[in-house]
Amino acid sequence: MKITQDKIWKAIRNSAKKRFDYKSLEDSFRETGNPQIAENILEMIILGLESGKTKDHLVSQIQTEMWLIGFGFVNGELEKLIDHKDKELETEILAVRLTLGMLQQECDLGTILNAVQKMLNW
Repeated sequence: MKITQDKIWKAIRNSAKKRFDYKSLEDSFRETGNPQIAENILEMIILGLESGKTKDHLVSQIQTEMWLIGFGFVNGELEKLIDHKDKELETEILAVRLTLGMLQQECDLGTILNAVQKMLNW
């Protein structure tokens, strides 16, 4: 089986889904008819927090992305969604940091996946 970067990111996303009420996040976007949106939002949150973006910046970024597809949020809903994600997803944020560092060092993808899986299952 070929190890790809997609498998690494999938492991991080799947771990993150267990850290909070992911079903509720999915339900928020059910009316769009696109089941991928919740995963995309989750990934935006993890990557944004890893890169040091503020919660306000993340709210603005996600709102903009969603407005582009015609989806809006009730006032304060998105802020509530992002609240505490820096703590809830701390391990996944660190796993992204580890992954990016290992990719910069040109580590083998299998080695990166193994390290990430160990970290997420710690």
